[in-house]
Amino acid sequence: MRIPSIEGAALLFEGEGSAALLRQQGRKPIGCLALKMTDEEVVVAFQASVGGRGRIYFRSRRLPHHKDLWAWQTTKRYEIEWIAERFLPYVSRRRQEQLHACVAASRVASRRYTHSLTQEMFGKRLKDLTTVERRQYNTESHRRWRVSH
Repeated sequence: MRIPSIEGAALLFEGEGSAALLRQQGRKPIGCLALKMTDEEVVVAFQASVGGRGRIYFRSRRLPHHKDLWAWQTTKRYEIEWIAERFLPYVSRRRQEQLHACVAASRVASRRYTHSLTQEMFGKRLKDLTTVERRQYNTESHRRWRVSH
């Protein structure tokens, strides 16, 4: 099976997908896009239609009268932004609001894991800093931590 266009993927997501905020105790919520179905072929075709983004998971039946489930999911900020940007013109207003909420939450949550201080100080990522720059970053980071505590 093949989903021929991003429009087709957006319509499938409109009917079968979900855009939600995952809430973990003591943490800020993160955006999550998911598509869950009992047909593996459709889920794989959906992933291919969004450029291979997201991951596919298998969950076996929980009760004897249930079916096995295939789920596509992503919580990565750049994947959520990429997908939302392309799906917005083709989904309902309610789904658009959900996608906007996921994008906003993923941007807030991603700040916890990225070192925006390195961007602010040097215009590069933490792993790209030289030894001298890393020392300056550590000093400034520690200074800011002391001020906030």
